[in-house]
Amino acid sequence: PLGGEAHAVPVAMQMIYVDDLHLVAAGPQKYLVLWMMLAAYEAVGTPFAYHKFKGGLRIDFIGYHLSYDSWSAGLSEKRCRWVVDWIDRAEANGWMVLGRHFIELTGRLTFVGQVLRWLKPFLSPLHSWAAVLARGTVARMPLLVHIALVYIRSQLCKGRRLLQPALAQAVKPKQSFRTDAKCADGYVVLGGWALPETGGTEQAPWFSLKIFPKDAPWLFKEDGSSQWASTAAEFLGTMAALKAFGWLEAGEQGRDWTTLIYAGTDNRSNPQALKKGGSVSWSLMGLMMQMADVLIDTGGKLRLHWRPREENQEADNLTNEAFDGFDTSRRVALELGDLPLELFLSLQNAYADFDQKRKDFKMVNPVKTRT
Repeated sequence: PLGGEAHAVPVAMQMIYVDDLHLVAAGPQKYLVLWMMLAAYEAVGTPFAYHKFKGGLRIDFIGYHLSYDSWSAGLSEKRCRWVVDWIDRAEANGWMVLGRHFIELTGRLTFVGQVLRWLKPFLSPLHSWAAVLARGTVARMPLLVHIALVYIRSQLCKGRRLLQPALAQAVKPKQSFRTDAKCADGYVVLGGWALPETGGTEQAPWFSLKIFPKDAPWLFKEDGSSQWASTAAEFLGTMAALKAFGWLEAGEQGRDWTTLIYAGTDNRSNPQALKKGGSVSWSLMGLMMQMADVLIDTGGKLRLHWRPREENQEADNLTNEAFDGFDTSRRVALELGDLPLELFLSLQNAYADFDQKRKDFKMVNPVKTRT
């Protein structure tokens, strides 16, 4: 933190973006340090517009808002109003939009998503639509796109324009649980166990959840195969673990959300997608939106770490319904209906319309490759 005995030595930070400058000074001589930085810029002939200078512990900078007294950052009130007004106008126009205006919105929201991490999964359908939309085309947005925009607007109107940045990652973070998923013809099995403070699997809470096509048709093809949805199933397993092991509970049984949740999986794609903040592959795209919605309400931050399959054998055994080594009295009763999937299911119904419109526009406006 800035200030205090730890910063008896002057501290200075400078951020430059194009022609915008942000200066931070701390310590007993902070004002002297600030003037020295400005004097140095003047000495090399920097053309400042002093009438635009602003200062304080709360400041707007290139569309962001930085609050040093509350340790929060996010979208400035002015930029937030611009986004909300843009979505309001689009809704009033029946979701008809000019291509260049939509591309501009997508670019600005992408910039905002660098800080508001909850926003990133909801940008995936916007990027996919913008990629096939010509700048001069006027078109009606697919249902999935305007559902994503309505969600973004609702969160901003709830005051979710500011977030506290994640705490620094521990050198050797302790994983809270490990999960796996088995995708076979006619069924999918999700399995996971919570790592106990002491002891092994015999002391661990665990779950094993079998899913059939009638329960989640979006995980299966018409012939009943589910192997193609392994990445989405693995991510669903992570969501099941959050629910089974109490990470989504509030009150006295809830967790301290000032810390990060670390978990292990033997799927390489999910940690990468979570780090990137989104996916263009359905159903993973929709599940990541659902995960963001769940975690934003609790302030949670999830980090997945890949483990080689041979080091994730316990979770693999649970997906094979081999429960040797686990205490049956510690099994957590869990059904698919217990998982918070309301947002995902509403998006699932809109995806078919979105995918067809994207394909239609891609045929009309094919992507030109450079030669």
